[in-house]
Amino acid sequence: MLTFFEYLPLVVFGLVYIFKDLLTAALALIIVSIITIPILWIKRRRVPIVLIVTTLLWIVLVSMTVMLDNTNFIKMKPTIVSLFFAGILLISNTCKRYPLKYLFSASLQMDHKHWSVFSFRLSLYFVFVAMVNEYIWRTQSEVFWVSFKLFGFSLGILCFLLSQLPFLKKHGFKSPVKTVKTTKSL
Repeated sequence: MLTFFEYLPLVVFGLVYIFKDLLTAALALIIVSIITIPILWIKRRRVPIVLIVTTLLWIVLVSMTVMLDNTNFIKMKPTIVSLFFAGILLISNTCKRYPLKYLFSASLQMDHKHWSVFSFRLSLYFVFVAMVNEYIWRTQSEVFWVSFKLFGFSLGILCFLLSQLPFLKKHGFKSPVKTVKTTKSL
C-alpha cells in the first residue's frame, strides 16, 4: 500500500506546477523524492524500487531538459518508466522469474503459471500507458498532459487492478486460515 510519503513527490509536482512551470515542478519533485527516500528507509527499512528508479530517471531527464532547454524530456519520463517496467516483466517471464511474486507475496499466493499470466498482463498495461503518454504529450497541451499525468495514470492503474480482481480472487488472494473447533462428546 502506498503511503503519504510515496505520494508526496507527485503532490508537490502538481502544486508547484499550478503556481510555476513544468521545469520548476520537476525540480521540486526531485528534491522531495530525494528527501523522501531516506525517510521511507528510516520508517520502513525499505524503499519502493519504483521510487528509486523514477527519482534517478527524473534527475537524468531534468538535467537534459536544463542543458538542452527542452521540456519534452520531462514529458517522456512516463513512457520510459513504463517501457522499463514492461521490459523487466517480459524478460522475467521469459526467464521464469516473477518479480511481482516477491513484491506481493504477503497478499498473493499463486503458482508460477498464474504469476506469469499476471506479469504478462501488467507488462501489456505498461506498454499501453507508454503509448497513451506518447500520444498525449505529443498532441495535447502541457496543462492537459500534467493533469493526465497526475490523475489519469492513477485512475488507469486503479482500473487495471480492478479489472484483474476476478483473476486474483480465483488464483491469488490468500484465504484466511480457518480453524475448526472440535468438541469432545462424552
